Amino acid sequence: MWKYFRRLVAVVGIIGLLSSCDSTVDESKESSEQMEERDVDDVQKLSEAHGIDVSSLSTTRFGDEVGLTFQNPRYASFATEGTLTIEGNVSRHEQLAEDYVWIQLTSLANKDDVFNYYATFDESGDFEYDVKFHYGADEYEIDIYAPSDQVGEEGQFYEGASITVLNVNDERQREIEYTPLGLENDLSFAAPLDGFLEADRSVVVQGTVNNERDDELLLIHVTYEQDQEEFLVPINNESFEEEVPLQFGAGEHKITVLLDTSDDDLYYEAASFIVNRTTDESLISIDHFDQYYERGVTLEAPAVTDLLNYEGQEYEIEGTIDSTIAGSEDISHMIVTTEHESGVEAHYYVPVEDYQFKGTIYFRFGEGEYDVTVSVPDPYEEGENYFVFYGTSLFTHNVEGAEDLRSLLPSVGIESDDPVIISLANQLTDGIENDRDRAKAIYDYVATTIVYDVDKLENNAFEMDDSAVKTLETRQGVCQDYAFLTIALLRALDMEANYVAGVTSTGERHAWVDVSVDGEWLEMDPTWGAGFIQDDEFHFQYNPDYFDPDPAFLSETHTREEIIY
Repeated sequence: MWKYFRRLVAVVGIIGLLSSCDSTVDESKESSEQMEERDVDDVQKLSEAHGIDVSSLSTTRFGDEVGLTFQNPRYASFATEGTLTIEGNVSRHEQLAEDYVWIQLTSLANKDDVFNYYATFDESGDFEYDVKFHYGADEYEIDIYAPSDQVGEEGQFYEGASITVLNVNDERQREIEYTPLGLENDLSFAAPLDGFLEADRSVVVQGTVNNERDDELLLIHVTYEQDQEEFLVPINNESFEEEVPLQFGAGEHKITVLLDTSDDDLYYEAASFIVNRTTDESLISIDHFDQYYERGVTLEAPAVTDLLNYEGQEYEIEGTIDSTIAGSEDISHMIVTTEHESGVEAHYYVPVEDYQFKGTIYFRFGEGEYDVTVSVPDPYEEGENYFVFYGTSLFTHNVEGAEDLRSLLPSVGIESDDPVIISLANQLTDGIENDRDRAKAIYDYVATTIVYDVDKLENNAFEMDDSAVKTLETRQGVCQDYAFLTIALLRALDMEANYVAGVTSTGERHAWVDVSVDGEWLEMDPTWGAGFIQDDEFHFQYNPDYFDPDPAFLSETHTREEIIY
């Protein structure tokens, strides 16, 4: 809480007892009455210089009832230069519903911006506050409200006095504005220290709060003209810190800190300040969802100060997982989804090691607007043939300088940039001159090398690290793994290839391959070209019919549903 100290002035009398003794008085020292008279003279002179007829400050009927008096200022209308100290007393303060007076400052040129001060009574009913003038030289109205003296009217205030002040100092000053809620919860800031500051792209909001209810989050609300944005910020050991982006271009952003201190799970205003952004580039907007906080995710790249416009094909994702959160040790990958403005999307897995994740994703669909979602997987249930994951963060980039390489770049399970994959692809096609024969060589290799994993099929033993490299190492897999390896080898040769997801004529989910040869797409199914299952055992039986089959023939047994990038 704020503390106020009354200024004490000692008046010392010097009495000469012996006429023979020399006595002197230090004329450089002024009595309190002399100082006050000098201040009054200064105010009168400044006011007269600006054409203001000073008038004595009077209180309202309610002000009189509660014993409101002022030591400073003495006038209801006057001029001043810079900070104004409002100093007074409420003699009946002990019978009032609240322990402070409410001081409201309004710039007459900016009436929508009303600033509130709360000056606490000391044990004698004295109050004091230094009011700053937020718009510099301007005319201001200052209204002083005293709390109700009636039982049951907590939070009710009535006007006690009104002052009109002309500030002739151009300097713009503003402190952080606190509400009674903020003061009651001992909200304080280590950054920023002032209520008006300038910044480039962001402002650090750091401080402490009395967190008796053990609330885990506070809310930061940013407004700029008609635009607004909100950020949930964790409270740890009664401390908080967040870099808040100023997303809406150059100009003044109002930052409001809100606390959840009631049982209705709503946030209420506790403090606010103004940040003038000096640059005009548009920034990305990063939204964090509940799982971001519940699963202990911290996204480090991108940063909140990154620009909305991004140039390039590759993009880095980086962050950490809180090791103290239950289940964090089971998170092996983060999932990143990029959705192009055309509606097509791609997924990427970013590995987690020692509770840190870092990886490269691609803007594979060319230039345009991308929504990027970072997700955390749900613990995998054995026997399921799918993975569940939940979004933790979402942001958008306007991407330039990216080519449409959707069928060439690496993707989930398809490590076409892996040195082992590249080496094998070149070895298998060495001396082959045309794309069709190269594609056939890849088909032949996969169909005659990879053993179909019957146990994996029957037990749905899928893993997040299933991939082309893993298939090559184990020499076994199911249809997705045949497709992973085939596509990776083709893309390693700079041949466009895609993962086709669909169903067979028996209704089972299946995967096969599209590849572009001489500008035309052909299909291949290396799984069905490899052999057959009999009595729960796989038997090799190479079949070339599933390399570039007649579309009518393939459609009898294969129904495509989507391309997965």
